Amino acid sequence: MQHRDIIVIRKVIDEIQIGMDMLGDTSLNEFLKDEKLKRAVSMTVINIGELIKNITPETSVPSQS
Repeated sequence: MQHRDIIVIRKVIDEIQIGMDMLGDTSLNEFLKDEKLKRAVSMTVINIGELIKNITPETSVPSQS
């Protein structure tokens, strides 16, 4: 694993924590009614997706056949 992969993984973990902090103890019904919260959490998920693209192939989990 390259050093940059470690940095990316730490950033992913940070984004997950941000999403969890935003959600707190919000119920599903509350979440679905709160457009700002839905968009904020969606942006966090997008950030995670963009970060994951930067993980080197050597760090990727091999597919199970």
